[in-house]
Amino acid sequence: MHVGESLVPKKECLCQKPLQHPTPAYLTSDSANPPTASPPSSRLGPRLELGYVRSTREALALLQRAGVSSVALANRHARGDWGEIDAPLRTLNEEALRNKGEVKSIYKLQVPYPETSRTLEETICCVTDMNRKTTTFMLPEEY
Repeated sequence: MHVGESLVPKKECLCQKPLQHPTPAYLTSDSANPPTASPPSSRLGPRLELGYVRSTREALALLQRAGVSSVALANRHARGDWGEIDAPLRTLNEEALRNKGEVKSIYKLQVPYPETSRTLEETICCVTDMNRKTTTFMLPEEY
């Protein structure tokens, strides 16, 4: 034993590993079985690998204030429930799933502001990079 060496064995930190999900059958293709149309977001299993999931400070504060779990939103994002996106962005996301492009979700949160006795609708974005190494929660102005 050396000076400064810990008696506690080192354990691998799971928070530093990317989330690994098997590729669902409907995302694989071969010439006999081309990919089918997008499955409903309620179908179990992810459609996309998230990699490392992180959040900007401002987005994390908004999620906490709204009482919304980033894990729940990340699961929605991975399943293909991209929230409040328009048809062109939905088409781009579907294309990105096939061609390894960036995938973006937009979620509306009901955020209470007790100091004014009001609840306001706020927006948060969730973006998975084209390499599927990182998924980031951020405010729209941070995108």
